[in-house]
Amino acid sequence: MQNELKQKNEELDDLRNRLSSLSASKLDGDPNITDLGDPNRPLKLVERYQQLYDNLWTDIFDELTDSYHDVDNSAEREKMAAMEIMSIFEVFNSDENASNIDISTIRNIRKSNAQQTLPSIVQQYARQNEQELSGLIKDFAEECIAICWLTQVQDPPIAFEFNYDHGVQLDKDLMREFTVSGDIVDYVVWPTMRLTSDGPVMVKSVVQPIKKKR
Repeated sequence: MQNELKQKNEELDDLRNRLSSLSASKLDGDPNITDLGDPNRPLKLVERYQQLYDNLWTDIFDELTDSYHDVDNSAEREKMAAMEIMSIFEVFNSDENASNIDISTIRNIRKSNAQQTLPSIVQQYARQNEQELSGLIKDFAEECIAICWLTQVQDPPIAFEFNYDHGVQLDKDLMREFTVSGDIVDYVVWPTMRLTSDGPVMVKSVVQPIKKKR
């Protein structure tokens, strides 16, 4: 428990340092960043994205891992749970889902009223998703929709990366390890968040490496 708390504190310190560095260099003069009156500016979305992983993601992961009680291998249960959660995020971050929303609505939306239009966006995504969601999964899905929508109305949009193939080298500038140490990626737990598609990393992805053999 003490080691876990220490790791969380180190992660928070790392996030604060990264945001501070970005604010001082890459982000200065950008009205999307420096408009402190905007509750959905990128730095606030970074915090919201991090909180989604630290809170709801963790609760759902524990719940799903327990649900795979018929799988004997604990590492396999964790992998199944993590990949199921990732699939939810991918659905709501996909171009296909974005294109299903009335394009005229998107074109007429301004960032300043994105928060007001968010409930209708959530409802529209929910109607398109045939699977019935409830409980923690529903809460998680709705927050995923909100974050994906609010990141897309930025100019330019904030980007997520999660297509790191099994077997690629773990890049510690982009990724951090999940529960084991290793140099080769097994699977992605949580996506990288970038300021733009080719911009600076705001939040590192979480990946599970292939466990090193002793």
